[in-house]
This record gives sequence, C-alpha cells and structure tokens, in this order.
Amino acid sequence: MRVHMDADASQESKDFPVAPKGDYVVEVIDKRDGTTKETGRQKVDLFCDIMTEDGKSVGKCWHTMVFVPKGEPGHGMWLRANHALGLPYDGSLDFDTDEYLHKFCHAHIVVDEWEGKKRNKIARFLVDGEESTTASAKPAAAAPPPVQPAKAGTEKIGF
Repeated sequence: MRVHMDADASQESKDFPVAPKGDYVVEVIDKRDGTTKETGRQKVDLFCDIMTEDGKSVGKCWHTMVFVPKGEPGHGMWLRANHALGLPYDGSLDFDTDEYLHKFCHAHIVVDEWEGKKRNKIARFLVDGEESTTASAKPAAAAPPPVQPAKAGTEKIGF
C-alpha cells in the first residue's frame, strides 16, 4: 500500500515505554511464527500490550513460546500460557497460532535488561485470577480482562 503522512522527526521513538514490575492484563496484539535456532522446534513470538486495570497501555513486550514435546523440560511453560490465554492445554492439541491474537490474560511483568536496554518481560502467566507469588508484587491490574475486540478489521503491528 502507498501511504502519505505528515511527520515530525522530533517525535521519533527509540523504545517502547517500560512498565514497572507488577501484575497486569496483557493482550496479544501480534505474533511471529518460526523455529528455534538451537533445536529447530516450532515457536511463536507473541507481541503483547501491557495494560492497567482501566485498559490504558503502559508498555509492550515480546514472549516466545516454544512448542516443547510432552515429558521434556519446558513443556509445562507453554501449557501454562495456553491455560492463562484460554486456549487448549491438555490432551491431543491441534490449533493455529493465529488463535493467540487478541487473547487477554493476567501476567506478572518484570523489567529485564537486554543488550544494554531495559525492557518488559512476562515472568509468569497467572491463571484464574491468582496473584503473583513474587515478593513485593503489587497487582496493577486485578480487574478481569477487557472485552476482546472482534477479529474483523483489526490491524497488525508491523515488525
């Protein structure tokens, strides 16, 4: 598509805002499918919006979900994320990674440093309204997730 816009270079952003450590509502707003370099396993990188209880965006973060086979270390991590996001997490699972888009859940967010930059990271997915067990974590978003938007007409965030 061809685009015409008025722009102001002084408003250029270098990074996303970093939300303080705590429990928030997150929404998966985009994703990237791929495979891991080390094992060649299928994975999906989820791009999430971090929100306060009133739905105000306070940051963004990536979360990589690697599809680890049953019985191997890490298998339970992606099952926990699926459970929190309201997706299948038991039995013979067959789903499309597009099903992650526009799902909401509660998560414990931390501030991490990577390549000299501070960024947010999902440390733990919270299920069924549980609060984080991490010391000094004050829930920033104890309310249920906002109403999920319809898939039709939603726009993807570019990479």
